[in-house]
Amino acid sequence: MPRSNNLNKKEIFCVDRLQLLLSIFCIEGLICLIWLLLIPADTGGIFFGFSLRRMLLISIPLFSSVFSLAILFLKKKNPDGFNKLIIWMNFKNTRRFIYPFTVILSIISWSGLFFYHLLNYEINPFINQRLLPISVWLLITSLSLVVIFPTIFGKKEKKHKHLRMKKLLPVFSLPIIVLIIVFLTGLGLHTKDVTVNDLGVPLLEWQIIYVCGLMIILVFAKNGLREIKYFQEGLRLKLRKYLIPMIFIILWLIASFVWVKQPLPDNNYFAPEKLPPNFETYPFSDAERYSIDAQRIITGAIDEHIITKPLHAVFLAFIYSVGGLDYEKIIIVQTLILALFPAILYLIGKEIHGNILGLGMGLFAIFREVNTIQASNIANVSNSKLLMSDFPSTLILSILVLITIKWIKKPNRKYFATLTGGILGALVLYRAQYLVFAPFFIVMAFIIYRKKWKSIFVFSFLFLICLSLTIFPVLIRNYSISGELWFDAPEYMSTFRESYVFTGLESTNPDDIDLRTSNSEIQQSGLLDSLRFILKSDYVYDVIDNFFRNIISTFLVFPIRFDCTQTLRELSFTQDNFWAEAYSYNKPSNFVIVFLNSIFIIFGLTSLFKNNYKIGYSCIAFYIFINISSSAFRFSGWRFIMPVDWLIYLIFLSGFFSISSFLHLIPQNSLIEDMSLSKKENKLIDFNIKKNIYILLLFLFIGSLIPLRELFPVSYRTRGKSEICSNLDELISKDEFQEIGESAATFCNDDSTIVVEGNVIHPRFFHRGWGFYDRKNDVIFGEQEFSRLTFRVLNKDSKLMYIQIDDFGKGEYLPNGAHAIILAKKDELPRAQFLILTDVENNFIYSDEFIDIE
Repeated sequence: MPRSNNLNKKEIFCVDRLQLLLSIFCIEGLICLIWLLLIPADTGGIFFGFSLRRMLLISIPLFSSVFSLAILFLKKKNPDGFNKLIIWMNFKNTRRFIYPFTVILSIISWSGLFFYHLLNYEINPFINQRLLPISVWLLITSLSLVVIFPTIFGKKEKKHKHLRMKKLLPVFSLPIIVLIIVFLTGLGLHTKDVTVNDLGVPLLEWQIIYVCGLMIILVFAKNGLREIKYFQEGLRLKLRKYLIPMIFIILWLIASFVWVKQPLPDNNYFAPEKLPPNFETYPFSDAERYSIDAQRIITGAIDEHIITKPLHAVFLAFIYSVGGLDYEKIIIVQTLILALFPAILYLIGKEIHGNILGLGMGLFAIFREVNTIQASNIANVSNSKLLMSDFPSTLILSILVLITIKWIKKPNRKYFATLTGGILGALVLYRAQYLVFAPFFIVMAFIIYRKKWKSIFVFSFLFLICLSLTIFPVLIRNYSISGELWFDAPEYMSTFRESYVFTGLESTNPDDIDLRTSNSEIQQSGLLDSLRFILKSDYVYDVIDNFFRNIISTFLVFPIRFDCTQTLRELSFTQDNFWAEAYSYNKPSNFVIVFLNSIFIIFGLTSLFKNNYKIGYSCIAFYIFINISSSAFRFSGWRFIMPVDWLIYLIFLSGFFSISSFLHLIPQNSLIEDMSLSKKENKLIDFNIKKNIYILLLFLFIGSLIPLRELFPVSYRTRGKSEICSNLDELISKDEFQEIGESAATFCNDDSTIVVEGNVIHPRFFHRGWGFYDRKNDVIFGEQEFSRLTFRVLNKDSKLMYIQIDDFGKGEYLPNGAHAIILAKKDELPRAQFLILTDVENNFIYSDEFIDIE
């Protein structure tokens, strides 16, 4: 083929690459054309059995192939004209238009394959069949341009240092040892049912493929923009400054929109089915306990009351203050806050391997939360639609990990000591188990600052001071109430220990615990009992068993369930709770998946340690400490390892990029890793006393929120029985209730009765034989042989009560949060006999239909 004599080597290279690109366009168009022609003809076709719409679709790849052939023919007949085409394409404005357009087109095409063709269940299958070839053609064509275009006008690729195989051997042994232990001993496969220990909800296969493919496109796009010098150096630095907050905000917006659009659970243990009279969703069990504590903080009903998970109660008090008592509204407020989690993961990934890996971690977090929400009705989960403490504590822990990574990279910054101490203190106010990290940060100070004793002392002092100022207000308050220096009531903790560390009790429902009784003897002998139990029982084995189960749960975030018969569409949604146990399909394909996932983890761990071994060991330490502290109480799986199992996103994606780079599947110089700290860097803390004091005061305020609430007036009524009974007639304004009102007044003045006044929340009506579980001893929520209306009265004591009624008549109601007066016999609590709504507009009386008023 003739060439122009005036071309140099670089120009000849450009001509050959452009010729290759056009040849690829031609072949891709022909393949798409053949695919469209092989689809069965339409009924009533006008041209060779094809409809007008089909002909329009066929014309798209046909035009692409003909146009590419025409340009190739131009090169043969008129080389100078072809060279002018190359010069035109090499113009700055031309490159600035063509390349970003093809990048956007490839992202849209890749996304369309999943969100339109795979997940759009309402699409007409005939339309899907005809549009799929066009979508695939657009994707491959745009990807070809994204990959090849920079090589036409860009610079030669720089050599990249690969991971040496000998560096993989130490890390390679870790997953192999774990797999051998699990297969030989069965550890983690079938743990004792001390509590629910289902494995965590995994990602779905299509989500993994989509994110990995998108990351590949972005890697090539980043490399291409750099090679064609799309941005000048000064402009590139400015854009990089705004790129990070822009991606952060975009991820937060996407997570907020997608998660808010997901429906509330229809019937989850922590948010059960909607029941009469209001048919609204209310929290239950642990979630209800936290929400009640939050509402007690709002009303000020916390005198002599120890609040469990105090910072979570404060968090819920905030969202209740914004959203009111409407469950849907408070979940929206909570979701908008928790949607920061993917954005925080992006920042973590950016600090370690760059923007692209961070973006992949954020997308994994978004997808997995969607899976968890969609599994709410079929599995044990903890997600943004429930008022549990797990997700908020996971968000705070991710912030702590981010601050730790920044501290390791730049240890001379002024505020890391107080920030880490304060954030850890906030975590401790969520779960006391996070106290295990206190020694970790002191040890890390010795490692980072080495023999810089002044820096070690300053960091340790500020860290411990801020940690103490955050948690001590709650500890001092609890000590003044119970005499125990801890974060929960002694009676609750003793029951907790007996139920989980020991065996024998089946429930730790807070409503089953009689807080009026003293367990001082159990408290005094608790340490001795625990020691005897550890020495004489299977406790140690159970801890190890749960430790391995947490590892299995984390590993299976990337599922292994292919049995060679499922289609990708069948794997694209959760039909059943397939992840609850350590599952395995005896098919060769699953051994391949296990092997590939293990390789990704091996390469990921190696890349993590190679990048900065201190960061690598710190991430592993976070995981191990949470795993051990959960396993110590024989907890494993789902929400118990949730705060740290997202670290597998980082490891998996790091391994994916390392393998892709190792196999030359992506540009070798596209992923620039943050190198370890320079030896010349000053590791002395640049201490700024004024700003550190501001941070100390901030966390002191956070830790003091509950004690400070006691300084302000309460918002609930505190009238006595005589006052209420004397005014009872005035409260009943409707004539239809006069007769029953007289009976209520007579009952109220009896010496054997008590009067409870407050706001009635979470009303539920159970028909005969209904209940949340089969527990006859639980007259409120267990299945019983009588119908009843259950509710909580939000006042100083927050009582849980019920009243026996057969059914709800037309027009009967009990608004959530309505003010009411409840009359009951002292010796029949928690059963009540009268419930009187005092609102003038909604005045109503419920009465026990089996009561006999003399």
